[in-house]
Amino acid sequence: MKHILLLAFVALLGMTDAVAQKFGHLDAQDILLTLPERAEAQASIEAAAAEYETEVSRMQSELETKFADYQAKAATWPDAIRQQKERELQQLDAGLQDFGMTIQNDLAQMEQQLLAPMIERVRDAIEAVGK
Repeated sequence: MKHILLLAFVALLGMTDAVAQKFGHLDAQDILLTLPERAEAQASIEAAAAEYETEVSRMQSELETKFADYQAKAATWPDAIRQQKERELQQLDAGLQDFGMTIQNDLAQMEQQLLAPMIERVRDAIEAVGK
């Protein structure tokens, strides 16, 4: 009889401990998307991206113009001029590709810098509620 009472008491203690624990789930990314600062950060990133896009368009236009000029005149140029123009076109194309990679890195870094304080604030709030 004592064993049954002792076993019942231990089971009751285990149940009250389980009832006292609370578990929660939240989507931290959803919280980040609803922050007012997030919209401001997104606007800054989009403004920088628009400036980059303008420069990329200018560079592409320059490359296309020089390539059209090359195609029109390549047959009449001496070999030395044609080779120089080909190198120039290759350099412009490589520069455009490098600039594209630089843009991606800059925008990613900008996003990281703008979002880091918000992410930290959400993480701190989650930890505070968890304690």
